[in-house]
Amino acid sequence: MPNNTHKKRGHWIVRDLGGLVHSFYLRASRFGTQEEAVFWIDVQVFSADWNELVFPERPYRGPSEGPCLVSRELGAWCVPPLQSLKISAATDAKILLAQLCSAVEQHALPYLASRQSPEAMLAKLIQQPEPGTELSIVGLARLLRNEALAKEHMTRAKQNAAHDNDLRFLDLREVGLEDARGRVAHERSPTAEHAKDEAPEGVDVRPRRDALGLAADLLGRHVQGRAEGLGQAVGRGPHH
Repeated sequence: MPNNTHKKRGHWIVRDLGGLVHSFYLRASRFGTQEEAVFWIDVQVFSADWNELVFPERPYRGPSEGPCLVSRELGAWCVPPLQSLKISAATDAKILLAQLCSAVEQHALPYLASRQSPEAMLAKLIQQPEPGTELSIVGLARLLRNEALAKEHMTRAKQNAAHDNDLRFLDLREVGLEDARGRVAHERSPTAEHAKDEAPEGVDVRPRRDALGLAADLLGRHVQGRAEGLGQAVGRGPHH
């Protein structure tokens, strides 16, 4: 069932809108130490139907480190941009938290608010292309029964493939997409009304102060405490 509020699930904070799932993911680095935690916060959009169509061998069970439609690093929206997020005993946690909350409210939430449905997601990817999202476009176009658009972007992805392995990967995805034709039931049709960047009825997309209620969840329960506590909270995350 769609849920218009943010729910914490492990290292993900999730908002299920039915057709799409919005997610904030706390991703820790294996290069962090006891003295300094290194991490990122990813802003992601998932789709169970898209996942089933494009990656049928990887069943969708909720936000994960698997395939997603888009993934953006929150730090890139900070001022100044942060390539990675770090917490140590010397970190001013209040300053870091202010930077992250500002990035969420000024950039991440508006970004997600304009991507509330598969139709709006596809329209945005066409209007504002993002690197590495050709398969996102192909799968969404197929779900929305726009075969010409799907074929156009699969051809474009193959033309831009940097290596033979990339091309073989795309060939496999294309075969899978053809095999899946008609297998995924999709009740919506790509009407002009759905293509607008509007939220579904009843969904409040206005950015809010403490927009996440998320601050404490993203950085642990020690937001008002010392940097060491924040580092320990983040350091318990999955390592990559």
